[in-house]
Amino acid sequence: MQPAWPSGPVPFAPATFGPNDQSNLRLLSIFHYVYAGLLTLLILFFGIYVVIGAAMIAAPGSGGHDAQLGGGILLGFGLLVVALIGAKVTLLIVAARSLVTHRRHTLCMVAAALSCLTFPLGTILGVFTLVVLVKPTVKAEFDRVAAGA
Repeated sequence: MQPAWPSGPVPFAPATFGPNDQSNLRLLSIFHYVYAGLLTLLILFFGIYVVIGAAMIAAPGSGGHDAQLGGGILLGFGLLVVALIGAKVTLLIVAARSLVTHRRHTLCMVAAALSCLTFPLGTILGVFTLVVLVKPTVKAEFDRVAAGA
């Protein structure tokens, strides 16, 4: 009769990067591209602020100094928001490409963390991306690809 428990330590096979992890990274990459596209549409909305601000500055005699000051504020605000969203779109596109190629693990983590700041879509995407990226098998795959490059 055999004992109920093994007498020695049970050999433990470490988890390896598998097709499930690969599929998760591919889906996250697609969602990053989609989210970057949605943010690009938001840039178009804030572009209206830029156009209106520039028109208020350029319009002669439409209200004097106050109109030009208001136009300058509107133009500055619009340009600032367009620049910030444009930087985030660029970061998301680079992160999406990096998720597929298994490169730049830290950049992907930063992009996911920054995505968490925009509720609700960015938060959902950021949390799921962080959950996948902190898995030891995924981190090991990123390290393996980085070492081979």
